[in-house]
Amino acid sequence: MKVLLIRRASESLRTAVRLKEAGFETEVFSLFEKRGIAHQPRLTEPDFLVFTSAAGAESFSLGSIEVNWDIPVYSVGPRTSEALVEIGYKNIRQGDGDAQQLAQRIIAEQSANMGKGIHVCGEDRAFDLTAALKVHSIELELCVAYRIEAIVPDRTAFEYCMNSLKDGFVFLYSPASARHFSKLIGMLDLTDKSRLLSVVAISEKTSLAASNGLVKNIYLAENPNEQAMIDKLIEVSGRNGRIV
Repeated sequence: MKVLLIRRASESLRTAVRLKEAGFETEVFSLFEKRGIAHQPRLTEPDFLVFTSAAGAESFSLGSIEVNWDIPVYSVGPRTSEALVEIGYKNIRQGDGDAQQLAQRIIAEQSANMGKGIHVCGEDRAFDLTAALKVHSIELELCVAYRIEAIVPDRTAFEYCMNSLKDGFVFLYSPASARHFSKLIGMLDLTDKSRLLSVVAISEKTSLAASNGLVKNIYLAENPNEQAMIDKLIEVSGRNGRIV
């Protein structure tokens, strides 16, 4: 049984290793690429940093600001934490997988100090972290460091990929990825191929964005993280999944 991975190649290859360990084959066909955006934080002495994606960690530069490797750095999940460790940050405080949960940890640790931080992120954000922290007198400067751009692939190559999947699965990590995948299926006239596939969606919003009759089944991960997606795949491959 194969799983189609459509995120950036660097992300998909890491996921492929995890899926192989769980006993699944993968097909990597990247439909997205990252573009860095020039940025320079206004806040020169932040009390903390926030990263809600590994892509943000990879793209962020403090520019002329002296790097403090011991500053509290809030990470949305394990992959982002790994990227931050690779960069050199030491005081990493990991959340449970999404920005809303991460906000609760920041509030618990920074509200008494009314801290000021920098949130490094991409152009598309599912949760307004700045507004959530402002209620608790925590100032958060938004620093948009990258954008994720969709790719329109060669039809022949993408059709060949779809043919190799048969009754496989596709992992969708965001509403944007679900919309782009669905759009391509229609644009490239590959509905007959996609209807043989099932989706594992990271969140309810993602599952709703994919719910357009173009796939066989849509399964929702119990929690908004990759491990929960893999757990759901293991479950549904035994025909015990919860369809949304």
